[in-house]
Amino acid sequence: MNKKNINHKLIYKEQQYLALILLLIKIPTLIINLITAVTTSSLVLWMDFVETLSVIIPAIIMSASSKDLRGELKFKYNYGVEKIEAVAAYGCEIFDLMGLGCIFTLSVIKLTNGTENETHHLAFAIIMKSIGFILDVIILYREKHMLEKKESRLLHTAFISATKELIYDVISIITITVTLLISTKQTVDYISPLVCIVVAIPMSLVLIKHIREAFIDLIDITLDEESQILILKILTEYFEQYDTIGEIKSRKTASTVNIDIEVGFSNDKNYEYIKNTVTSMRNRLAEEFEEECVINFIII
Repeated sequence: MNKKNINHKLIYKEQQYLALILLLIKIPTLIINLITAVTTSSLVLWMDFVETLSVIIPAIIMSASSKDLRGELKFKYNYGVEKIEAVAAYGCEIFDLMGLGCIFTLSVIKLTNGTENETHHLAFAIIMKSIGFILDVIILYREKHMLEKKESRLLHTAFISATKELIYDVISIITITVTLLISTKQTVDYISPLVCIVVAIPMSLVLIKHIREAFIDLIDITLDEESQILILKILTEYFEQYDTIGEIKSRKTASTVNIDIEVGFSNDKNYEYIKNTVTSMRNRLAEEFEEECVINFIII
């Protein structure tokens, strides 16, 4: 499938609707998690509450960003939308990381100060988490489907978030079940905080990696020396068709390569000749770069 030919409006529209559906699901879930966490004193359920809260705020960001990106992007963002997506992804993942930080801190405090028995109303919690698990599987499938259609920092963040949600549901169901089965043993007091720490650490590392990648997407990086030499080599192929070459400016913004080339033609060359030559050079440059290219020729 050619991802460049996918209608971006339809992709962002579906992402906006998924974010709204997620909000409709998570806001009641947030209330239920708060009630069950307060009544059971289960750290796993407090983990769900904090984690759900860290999903609701990114979902709001995701919905608003997707709505904005459904417009005529080439007129509003003529250098691409990578930075807009990076800002949205950066915000979403910062909130996710903050949520994991709270979970880790609470877990350490629980292990240090001791815990109380956590077996009240956990059967009800399993039912609610099972419903959440089914919904998360559906959302994760749709996110994966969209990501396969279009490479996007925003969609990738949404996919990571949906994956994280599914993992939390599975971990919560398993942990609560184990808690119910061995509720008469003293070791049950330490199940919740230990599971929280085990889950929080690797997921935090994944989020830090994606936050770093989103930050890099906000920076215009100069192309490597090999790519710059390649540009000069291709321009040399057309040496006899133009008169002079001015400045060559190249940069990489997220996954998009931007190349600005100043080129001059002699006065005897007409518009049609210049147009055909520039088009040929642009196509030749685009062939050599695997990334999406924005190539501009400035006639001097």
